[in-house]
Amino acid sequence: MELLVAVLSSGVLNGLVYALVGLAFVLIYRVDGVVNLAIGECAMLGALLGVHLHNDVGLPLIVAFGGVVLLGSSIGVFTEVGILRRMRRRDPLRILILTFGLALVLHSIARLIWSTDLYSLPTFPAVPNVIRLGVGRAVLPGQFVWIAALAFFVFVAWGAILRRTHLGRDLRAVSDDREVAEAMGIRASRKVLGAYIAACALGAIAGFFVSPVLFMTYAGGTLLGVKGLIAALVGGLLRPMGALVGGLVLGIAEAATAGYYRADFKDVTVFGILIVILLLRPQGILPTAEAA
Repeated sequence: MELLVAVLSSGVLNGLVYALVGLAFVLIYRVDGVVNLAIGECAMLGALLGVHLHNDVGLPLIVAFGGVVLLGSSIGVFTEVGILRRMRRRDPLRILILTFGLALVLHSIARLIWSTDLYSLPTFPAVPNVIRLGVGRAVLPGQFVWIAALAFFVFVAWGAILRRTHLGRDLRAVSDDREVAEAMGIRASRKVLGAYIAACALGAIAGFFVSPVLFMTYAGGTLLGVKGLIAALVGGLLRPMGALVGGLVLGIAEAATAGYYRADFKDVTVFGILIVILLLRPQGILPTAEAA
């Protein structure tokens, strides 16, 4: 029983992290049809900048958080305006290569600034460092409360925006047919830019919130980005809630593999799930009728 509780709690914690990063992929793909491979590096930079501003500079967490949001937003603007908007022919393969190149550049910049050291923030205020689950020695990092709260807020807020606001209506219109949306007077370019800003900022925020749980290095964003993309693919790249479902599936599956079999086999499980989903249900595990 103790092992089951530990597996489920660890799986949900990791799954929520993957879901947040996965949602960043979905936000851009849903609006612009682009897979931005630099999302993982946004998470890495968000964590490292947050640690620097809080631990080294001595700024309060809320101010460091603002710096992280600004960094992520700036990367989003640079990606869309500085790189992708300048392309004369928006070939998906070229776009994929460009965003991969951007990820490598950010990766290298982070190594120059922070070297290969490990960095971590302290647990955020108002929660204990460790939460005891009441079953044997099973415990959960107190930061889980903040990560769960962030995931709840982001997914609920995004669902409300899509379904109940004019912005959500415009985003759905741009997603369905950009040319028709522009003919109807919708500034599609602004909506696309907003999607990049929101996605890259969300990636940076996710890295900032997870840094008390995972020691972050300049290379930490790569695997986090890959797991987030897999979560989005498993749930469905066109469905924001798919990122949540896919993230939880991956998190619990890899925790179960590590707990009941071998820890070094968990990545095999994750990629195995991806292969099965792409072969049997490439649109994702959620029903096709799932809204936005």
